[in-house]
Amino acid sequence: MRMLTTQAYIRLNSQKPALNIEEFCLEWIPKLYGIHPDDRLYRKACIREMVRLMQGAVKPSSVDKNWDFLEPDKGYPSYVKPVLTLAHQQYRIMETLGVLPKFTLDYDDSE
Repeated sequence: MRMLTTQAYIRLNSQKPALNIEEFCLEWIPKLYGIHPDDRLYRKACIREMVRLMQGAVKPSSVDKNWDFLEPDKGYPSYVKPVLTLAHQQYRIMETLGVLPKFTLDYDDSE
């Protein structure tokens, strides 16, 4: 089992967390879903990750229609940034330990 060293912990905590959806998706969607920004499924994966992180409190259709991923300060609810910051930090630690999860777009979310 890999351990998180003190040096790795300090390095992880000194990095600027991704606070908006665009930055978060650019960093994590390729790593979590294996889908890159130029792929036609990229937006769907980003929406899926937002719904997953909000633990079902939002619907995919609501995120798709009402959230502006490119407007970091007012394009989506204010609670999103703290959730993304926490997820970013957790994913960084998981990536360092070699236990970053892999997700797929297998199920239907056409609500």
